[in-house]
Amino acid sequence: MLLTAGLLLDWGRFYGRGAGVLAAALWLGNPLVVSLGTSAYIDITLALFVTAALNAWERWARTADPRWLCLAGAFAGLGAGAKYLGLFFLAAFWLMIAIRASKARDLKPIGYFTITALVGLAPWYLWIVYHTGNPVFPFYTPLFGTSAWGSTEGEQIVAAVTTSSGSEAVRQVAENHISRIVRGLPHLALVPFTAVFDRGEYNWSAPLSPAYLFLIPLCAPFALLDRRTRGLVVLVAAYALFWLAVGRDIRYLVTVLPVLNVVLAATLVKLPEVGVIAPFARKSWLRKFALPLSTLLLVAPGPLYAGYKIFERGGVPVSGAQRSNYLERQLPGYAAIAAMNDLEGSDYTVYGLFAENLRYYADGRFLGDWRGPNRFSRVLAVLEDSEALGRHLREWGACFFLVRHSRPRELRPADSVFGAQFEELVSGDDFLLYRLTGVPCSRQSR
Repeated sequence: MLLTAGLLLDWGRFYGRGAGVLAAALWLGNPLVVSLGTSAYIDITLALFVTAALNAWERWARTADPRWLCLAGAFAGLGAGAKYLGLFFLAAFWLMIAIRASKARDLKPIGYFTITALVGLAPWYLWIVYHTGNPVFPFYTPLFGTSAWGSTEGEQIVAAVTTSSGSEAVRQVAENHISRIVRGLPHLALVPFTAVFDRGEYNWSAPLSPAYLFLIPLCAPFALLDRRTRGLVVLVAAYALFWLAVGRDIRYLVTVLPVLNVVLAATLVKLPEVGVIAPFARKSWLRKFALPLSTLLLVAPGPLYAGYKIFERGGVPVSGAQRSNYLERQLPGYAAIAAMNDLEGSDYTVYGLFAENLRYYADGRFLGDWRGPNRFSRVLAVLEDSEALGRHLREWGACFFLVRHSRPRELRPADSVFGAQFEELVSGDDFLLYRLTGVPCSRQSR
C-alpha cells in the first residue's frame, strides 16, 4: 500500500506540480485500500505491480529507453502471476506497445516486453498447467476440462456451453460475458455511490473514498479532452467493463484505482487554468493553500476509517489472552477453534460449514469451502440425513463438525438419529461445534 503511494508520488510528477501528491493522497484516503492494505488479501500487491508497470511504461514512452520497457514487462508479468486479473493489464500493455511499435516499424519493443513479462509469469502458469491442464484453473472448465476444484461462479458463467466444444464454446462464453457487461452498465455507473452508501451490495466491505462522487463527474470531461490522460481514461474504462464481465467484487477495482487517481489528480492540477476558475486561481493566498488543503481532504477518509475501526474493535492485543478475547469478539466461531486446539492440539480434522475464514486459526486440518472436493454444496445436499452427513464427514476424515450461521440450530438434521451421530461440544449464538461419535481425532490411530 505504501510502496504504491510512493510510486504515485513519482508517476504523478509527469502531469504537473502537486499531481503526484494528490494521487497518493486519494489512494491512501480510500478506506477500502486501508482495509486491504492491512490484511492478507493480494489485491494491493497486484495494484503495486500494475502501478509499477505503468510508471515504467510512461518513462519508456517519454525516453524510448528499452530498460524501462523491460521493467514494465517484468512488473506486468509479476502482476499476472499474482492474480488472474493481472492478465488484463498484461494484454493492455502488449496492445499499447504493439501499436507504438507498428507506427515506428520497430518490433524490438514487443520482444523486450514479451520476454521480460514471461519471466515474471511463466513459473506460475507452467505450474498450474502441469497440475491441472488449465492455465486459468479453476475457471472455464468447458474450455479446459472439469475439475473437483471447479469454480461455482465459473460454472454458472459457462453453464450453457457444457455440451459444446472448440470455437462454439468460445463463442458462447464470449456472448455470456458481453451480456453480463451490457446488463451491468447501470450498476457500474452507480459504483461510486453504492460503494459508499449501499455497502451491502459488496458484502459490507470497507467503502471507497467519497471523493470519487464529485471528482469523477467533475474531471471526466476534461480528462477525455486532454491528450495526456486520454489513454489512461480508456484503460480505466476498459478495465471497468472487464470487471463487469468477470465478477462485481469491489476488491477487484482496487487494481485500477491508482490509474484512476493519476487521471483525477492530473486533471485537478490543470483545472485552475480552465474558464471561470482561472481568475480565482491567480490569487496568491489561494495558490498557497490549495494543494495542502486538497491533500488533507483527500487523504482524510482513510485514516478516519482506520481510527473508527480501531475504536470499534478495541485496542490492538499484545498478549495471548488479549488475542483470544479479541478474536472471540470479532470472529464468530473462534471459541470452537480454540476449544479444538486445546483438546487435540494439531492432530484433528474439522469440517467447517460457512466457516472458511476460521481455517487460519485452526492448528489441525480444516476442511470446507465454497469450492473444491469438500465444498459446502456436498454437505448441504445431505444436511437432512444424519447418517449420510456422518458418512460424508467420516470419509473425509473429520472428527469435528463446525456450523457457523446466524441460526446454527436450524442447520442440523431433524431426524431421530442425529444425537447418536453427533455430540454437541461448544455453542454460541452464531456457531455450534459437534464431535462425531466413535471417530478418533488422531490420524495416527486410524
